[in-house]
Amino acid sequence: MSLPNFLCIGAQKAGTTLLFDILKRHPDVYLPETKEPHFFDRDDEYLKGTDWYEDHYFRGANSFSRIGEITPSYLFFEATPERLYKVLGPDLKLIILLRHPVDRALSHYFMQYERGIERLSFMEAMSMEAVRTKHGQTEKARFSYISRGFFADQIKRYLKFFSIGNMKILFFEDFVGDIPGTIRNILQFLDVNPDRLPDDGPPGKINVGGLSIGRYLKAMALNRPYVAVDISWRKARRYPVLKARYRRLIMESYREDIESLQSLTGKDLSGWLI
Repeated sequence: MSLPNFLCIGAQKAGTTLLFDILKRHPDVYLPETKEPHFFDRDDEYLKGTDWYEDHYFRGANSFSRIGEITPSYLFFEATPERLYKVLGPDLKLIILLRHPVDRALSHYFMQYERGIERLSFMEAMSMEAVRTKHGQTEKARFSYISRGFFADQIKRYLKFFSIGNMKILFFEDFVGDIPGTIRNILQFLDVNPDRLPDDGPPGKINVGGLSIGRYLKAMALNRPYVAVDISWRKARRYPVLKARYRRLIMESYREDIESLQSLTGKDLSGWLI
C-alpha cells in the first residue's frame, strides 16, 4: 500500500504552504500535487474510502521512503484524529505548525474577505462565529477564526490516539526566522537525509506560490503586533491595524489554552500573552 506515513495537520495560516513547497523538492519525500486533499476532515471525501484516497493521491509513491500530505484543517476538525488512527495507524508521524492565535485569526479572516466570502467586519465576524459555524462543515471551515486557535485542546485530542514522540510541534515565528534550520529539524524527524534536499541557491531563489522566499520573508517581517500580513500570488499586502483593546479582548479568551500549550510543548509562549 502507498498510504501516508507522515502528515502535516496544521495549523491553517501557519506556513504550511511554504513547508509543502520545500518538502516536495526532497527526493525521498512524496507529496501529492494537491496540497490539501481534505480526505480525513470532510465527511463526503472520507466516505469515498481508503482505496479511492490511495489511488487518487498516492499512485506511484511506492519508491519513496516518506509518503505524506499536508492538510492544515486536520488539526481542527474533531473526527480527524480517530480516522487517522484507524486508517494510518499509531506510528503515523505528525508535523504541527502553530502561529500566534490572533495573528492566525486575522490572516484567516482577510483570506476569506479577499475571496468574497466574508463581508462582516473582523469583530462582527468574531461575535457571530458560534452561530455561523453551526450550519455545517463548510461554514465551520470558513468562519472558525477564533475556535481554530485553541491549539492545546486540539493537540490533546490527538494525544488520545498518538504519542507525543510521534509529533513534531513547531512555531511559525521560529520557522520564518530560520527556514533552513526548521526544515533540517523536520527532515530529521522524518528520518530522511536533510543533505539530500536540492541546493538551488539561497532561500531567496526558491519560489513559494509565485513569490520568492526572500520577498515572502520580507512580508512576514511586517507581522508586528496589531498588524496582519498575508501573501497573495504576486505581492505582500499589509492589512489594517487591529485596535489594541480588541486584541487584548481576544487574547484573554486564549490565555488558558496558551498556558496549557506551554506545558505540552515546553515552549515559552509568554510573548503570545502580551
